[in-house]
Amino acid sequence: MPVDAIRKRSPLTLSLIGLAVAAIISTIGFYILGLERHRSFIDALYHTAVIFSTVGHLPGDFNHAEELWSLLMIVFGIGAAVYAFGSVMAVITSGQIRKALGRRQVINDIQKLSNHYIVCGFGKMGQSICQQLAIKKQSFVVVDRDNDHVEFAENLGYLYLQGDASDEMTLHVAGIERAKGLVSALPDDATNTFVTLTARGLNENLNIISRSEREATNRRLERAGADRVICTPVITASKVTRMLLHPALDDVIDATVKQDIAFNRIHINQLKSTDGQTISDLKITEKYGIIVLAIEKDDHKLNFNPPDSHVLEPDDQLVLVGPNNAFESLLASCE
Repeated sequence: MPVDAIRKRSPLTLSLIGLAVAAIISTIGFYILGLERHRSFIDALYHTAVIFSTVGHLPGDFNHAEELWSLLMIVFGIGAAVYAFGSVMAVITSGQIRKALGRRQVINDIQKLSNHYIVCGFGKMGQSICQQLAIKKQSFVVVDRDNDHVEFAENLGYLYLQGDASDEMTLHVAGIERAKGLVSALPDDATNTFVTLTARGLNENLNIISRSEREATNRRLERAGADRVICTPVITASKVTRMLLHPALDDVIDATVKQDIAFNRIHINQLKSTDGQTISDLKITEKYGIIVLAIEKDDHKLNFNPPDSHVLEPDDQLVLVGPNNAFESLLASCE
């Protein structure tokens, strides 16, 4: 065997090979030395097993040659056995310890998160969501019970938890009290309902988006606490229809995502004193590059493209579009 091939073998493999070679040599030695006394090959194998395992006792009628051979095998044989046993235990314990330490590090990293997102379910939809969040450099935690999904998330370098997303303890560990939003992207509507219900009970202010496969389930998910329900067949159909009938609008929406343009809804009370002020008085376009798309009233009706002379009322909500970081600057200036 080439030397390079031997060097590439792991310590465990080498130790097991060494143990096997020592056992073979020991057995052959006992067999040859015992021919005078008509000892069988099974006797020789038994003597080797007794010495290597350090249990039992050897026959008292050994001659000097057999006794000397026994002493040599005790030194080399037991040494080989101990080394092999140690190598096996090292592989087992090192893997377990490394895995345990890795999981502890992940838990510690999750505990440091704040204003992050929790993605429940790492199937095709969950993977796409996480990919987009990673591109946007948003913090998130994946929660899934499937071994393959969890292993894939780990390989991608995502923070993850393996467990039941509808279990309160799992969501606590995922930092739901500090989270900004949660997506339940599991393939089963009933499970998504349980996840939504549990999440809403743990954090009343959490923005929850839930997936559904049947439109009839939407109302149930909304009653469970979902802020938005994504019915995948309906959303897909809506997207295709928009591409067919309004391709320019679809291009604009896609461009806003790619160029880090954000849509936001801000209640007028979040801004500085606006009593009697107009949209023009806010000067948010001049200062932050933010455009007022619409004004939403209490009845949830939208007044699109309001004039700059529109006088703001206490219950107005502004629907805005602009650079993502501009909203942070706007709100920071109002604190």
